[in-house]
Amino acid sequence: MFKPGIAGGATLTTAMYAAVLLKWLWFAIALYLAIALLKLDAAPLLIGVVAAQLGYWVGLIRLK
Repeated sequence: MFKPGIAGGATLTTAMYAAVLLKWLWFAIALYLAIALLKLDAAPLLIGVVAAQLGYWVGLIRLK
C-alpha cells in the first residue's frame, strides 16, 4: 500500500493519498488523546502544532 514500487500513476497516487489520510487520522487521534483523555490545555498544544507545521513548511523551501 505505501510502497508499490514501479507502478502506474493511479496506483502511486492512491498510495500517496492513503498515506496522507493515515497521517491525518493518527494526528486527530493523538490530539483527541492529548486534549480529552490527558486533559492537556488545548491552546499551548495547538500553538505548538501550528509552529511545528510552519517550521516544516519553511524547511521545505529550497533556496537557489
